[in-house]
Amino acid sequence: MIHNWENYFDTSSEYWLKVEKIYEENESFPKKVVKERNLHHKFPRSFSKKDGAGVDNDDDNLVSLSIADHFRVHFYLWKSALKGYRGMMAKAFVFMRKKMVKYATDETIEQLAKDYETAMKEAYEASSKAQKGKHLSEEMKKKMSEAKKGHLVSEATRNKMSEAARNRPEETRKKLSAVSKGKRWYNNGEINIRAKECPPGFIPGRIK
Repeated sequence: MIHNWENYFDTSSEYWLKVEKIYEENESFPKKVVKERNLHHKFPRSFSKKDGAGVDNDDDNLVSLSIADHFRVHFYLWKSALKGYRGMMAKAFVFMRKKMVKYATDETIEQLAKDYETAMKEAYEASSKAQKGKHLSEEMKKKMSEAKKGHLVSEATRNKMSEAARNRPEETRKKLSAVSKGKRWYNNGEINIRAKECPPGFIPGRIK
């Protein structure tokens, strides 16, 4: 399967070049799970799910990595990921946290620890944003549904409508009364209307 890497990563960055180098150095290893090595998907599984596609398990998308290289690759992928995908790569990097201290040198452990903390923050923010977006989406759907049923009239709007009705001239009120005389309430399960005869698809009565 062909992937447009530049849509997901900064392919000109030093981190992406390091990823490609590690892939190249490990292409000769059998693409299967063995002791002390991990089978890694070059095109992340989380990206496939985000794009609504199936996970790419083709041989050219798989590479066998040592545990140390696997950790390094996830670090570099996170650092080179573009906006919109960086949070997912941060989560993947955080997932490798148990192996961080074991495979980081004394010279880089402090910097990697800081990067790890930043990755955790980005992963948390990305997750929170996704949950908030989902919540707002459901809330918006509910409001739209209620609006269709005529249930979404604010207290301020109702007060204004009542005040306008009270301030109508006597002649206007008489005309409106004459027009509405003989009308009854009907509903179709979603909306209420007043009419002298029951419209098709409606039944007598009013929805609260």
